[in-house]
This record gives sequence, C-alpha cells and structure tokens, in this order.
Amino acid sequence: MPDVLWRGSTQIVARAYVCAFCGVEVAPNEGYISQIQGLPQPYATISICHRCSNPTFFSVNNEQYPGSPSGRKVDGVSDQDVEKLYEEARRCTSLDFHGKLFA
Repeated sequence: MPDVLWRGSTQIVARAYVCAFCGVEVAPNEGYISQIQGLPQPYATISICHRCSNPTFFSVNNEQYPGSPSGRKVDGVSDQDVEKLYEEARRCTSLDFHGKLFA
C-alpha cells in the first residue's frame, strides 16, 4: 500500500479500536476533529489507521463506523465460496447490515 498523506489532519487523543479495513487493533493519534461552535470538547472524530491509512469515524456517542467485523477470520476453509460468504457476512456486521444480509 502506498504511503497515504491525509491533508489537514491533526493530532488527536488516541483511542484503541479494531480497524475494519485491516483487522488490526490500533490506537492512532492522527485524524480530524469536529466541534460545535462555542463548546470546547470534540463532537466527533475521524481516526486514521496507522497500519493501513484508512479512516474510521467515531460519533459523539463513541460509535465506530465502520465497526470491526464480528467473529474471527477462519483459516483452513477448503471451500472458497463458503469462505467468501463468511467474510462478506463479517463485513456486513461491521457496517451494521445485520438484517440486510439475507433480505
């Protein structure tokens, strides 16, 4: 992956989370902060993963988007279609698509 430079990013308070893109637990201190005018505390943040350089949004309620996938990667699955379906289901849970998977 190329070394990505995020323009205008700033130093933020690091928070640990599992990156939905690379699946690694990270705690980056680079990102973006939004604030409500006149209030000192951050409203929401976007953290930039220091491993894969992808962004993760954290709402004012500390909800992560995209979230980390449910379950774990399973090694040794001999049927590639089953493995693809399982990984797609995991990605859907990270996007809160629980009910939409089989709709």
